[in-house]
Amino acid sequence: MNSTRRGYAGHSPLEDVLSRLVSGDALLSVDRHLLFEEYQRMRQENIELREQVTQEQQHKLTDELTQTWNRRYLEQHLARLGQQSMRPQYRGDSWIVVIDGDGVKQVNDTAGHLEGDRAIRLIATYLQELMRPNDPVFRFGGDEFILTYIQVPEINGRLSRLVEGFLPYVAREETAAMRALTLSIGATSILPGENPQSALKRADDAMYVAKKKRNTWHIA
Repeated sequence: MNSTRRGYAGHSPLEDVLSRLVSGDALLSVDRHLLFEEYQRMRQENIELREQVTQEQQHKLTDELTQTWNRRYLEQHLARLGQQSMRPQYRGDSWIVVIDGDGVKQVNDTAGHLEGDRAIRLIATYLQELMRPNDPVFRFGGDEFILTYIQVPEINGRLSRLVEGFLPYVAREETAAMRALTLSIGATSILPGENPQSALKRADDAMYVAKKKRNTWHIA
C-alpha cells in the first residue's frame, strides 16, 4: 500500500509546497522564506527515506559474516547474465568462477569456529581486494565463493593470479593452520542461450576437480 501523504488535488505534500512556491497569488499570504524552508525540509526527508530503503535492500542481499553478496543476490545476478546470453551479439565471454577455501575445516577443527569464521572472512577480503570495485563477490555457502567475469575472452591469467596471489596474502598470518589455507577454483563460460544455473553446476564440478590437487584451478 502506498503510504505517501497526498496534498491538494492529489498532489504529494512536496509537490504542494513546490507549486505554492511558484504561484504568485499564494505568496500574498505565505511567507516565501518559510515556504522554501518547508520545501527543503521535505526534500531532505525524501532523500533520507530513499537512502533508508536502499540500505534495507542491500542488507537483505548481503552475507552477514563476510559482507559479500549473498545467494539471493546471486540468483538475481545470474538471471541478468542469462538474459545477456540470449542476445544475438553475445559471444560466450561471460564466466562463472567457483572458489573453495582449502583448509578451512582444519582451522575449525584445530582452532575453533570463531577462527574458522575468520578464515572465511580472510578469503572474502582477499577476493574483494583483488576484484574491481564494480565486480561482485558472492558467498555461495560455507567457504565457497562465486565470481563472475563479463566480456572476458580469456580467463586463464586471472585464475592463475587468484590462486598464486593468495599464498603471500596468508603468509603473514600467525597460526600455521591459517598460513596453510589455499584456494581451489573451477570456472566455465556461459554458452550462448544457456541457463546460467547449468553453467554454475559445471563450474562447481570443475572446482571439485581442482580440489583433488588443491591450490590450483580447472576450466570446464
